[in-house]
Amino acid sequence: MIAPHLNPAIDAHMRFRLALQVSNVERLVQCPRSVWSVSFCLHEVRRFRQAYPYGWQVANTTLDNLFREHGVPWDDEDEEKVAAGHDRAQTWQDRVFWRTWVTWKPKPVPVVVMRPVNELPEDLRELIMSFVPLRDPEPEDVTLLFDVEQKASAWWQDPRMYGDF
Repeated sequence: MIAPHLNPAIDAHMRFRLALQVSNVERLVQCPRSVWSVSFCLHEVRRFRQAYPYGWQVANTTLDNLFREHGVPWDDEDEEKVAAGHDRAQTWQDRVFWRTWVTWKPKPVPVVVMRPVNELPEDLRELIMSFVPLRDPEPEDVTLLFDVEQKASAWWQDPRMYGDF
């Protein structure tokens, strides 16, 4: 069965009006910012409920469900105000909510680097060492150097080279 707002057998102006209801409700459903804004204009809440019953049926939801889904503060007192025709006043936080929500970026999670207890970070170590005066290099002790010529026997006489370990 074809939906009434798409059925060519239904009168054109009626199809247009039904399609208009569906499109208006779809736009509201797709934009959480609009749902939040509608909650502050009680005339709009009343209009969305009364003028778009077919749109809500096609979307398979209600305005109250959207309020719950997007965390909009809405309770029985707001319902009484809608019935009485009052307008809801916005607080400063409500007016700047979306501006701050759109620009909000999560703080980067600090990376924990595990070091031994006595080890300084490299940049801090460089800073400290920049204040330490340079010493003249000490002459190397020539007696500790290894020289092939000082071995007791020649390298070809080493038994490890012949597989007898």
